[in-house]
Amino acid sequence: MTTVQFELPDAPAQQARNAGLLSPSRLEQWLREQLRQEAVERMAQARTKLAADPIAPMTT
Repeated sequence: MTTVQFELPDAPAQQARNAGLLSPSRLEQWLREQLRQEAVERMAQARTKLAADPIAPMTT
């Protein structure tokens, strides 16, 4: 388990806390979703790059 500490302005921090957004489970859920979205974006970029400059076939 890793401990992460960050600073937020008081008002948004209080609003997030009141909404339950700062609980470990909600933060983990949010981080996992962000990581998943970034992976999908990287794959889309790779697909676009490959479509623009296809790799030559290895066999004929």
